Amino acid sequence: MKDLLRIEDLHVSIGKVRAVNGVPHAVEAGEVLGAVGEIGCGTTTAGRSLLRVQEPASGTVTVDGVDFGGLRSARLREIRRRMQMVFQDPAAALNPRHTVEELIAEPLRVEGRLNRAEIATRVAELKELVGLPAQMRSRFPHEFSGGQKQRIGIARALALAPDLIVCGEAIASLDVSVQAQIVNLMKDLQARLGVGVPVHRA
Repeated sequence: MKDLLRIEDLHVSIGKVRAVNGVPHAVEAGEVLGAVGEIGCGTTTAGRSLLRVQEPASGTVTVDGVDFGGLRSARLREIRRRMQMVFQDPAAALNPRHTVEELIAEPLRVEGRLNRAEIATRVAELKELVGLPAQMRSRFPHEFSGGQKQRIGIARALALAPDLIVCGEAIASLDVSVQAQIVNLMKDLQARLGVGVPVHRA
């Protein structure tokens, strides 16, 4: 099977510090890949560099046969919409002034392919998919638990139907009792949707 994501000799520097040193990986469509390491070992930086949230110093990231590192402008946006990220701290990743409805709808509005009614329908589907009650549409992030906030983050990541989701220690900030719920949700979504998930956690 063709690799959806291929990483070759990836190096990332933060100032004078070599944070990631020569990482090689490959992920097939529908596959889950986990990178495990101690805090500060560079797993989060490696994950962020895959989406060019943080630019690598050298090496190549190939998405479905296309060199992601060499892309610019419209072509970069086109490939990037196929790759989404779920961040470690769901509270910090969500705009506190937006309702859950607005937060999940934002990627769809930015993309501009759907009208208002279609966006509302898609948002309702996503909330149901990740287990968020429909009546919570007008609530703000501070009104949700940590696990519910992460479900919002996952729904946002799924909004554009990506081929690949990078999870940056997505359960590290949650209570132990909630971590299992989110892991089970992500495993269920991966099985149902066939999304490649390179998960990295400390």
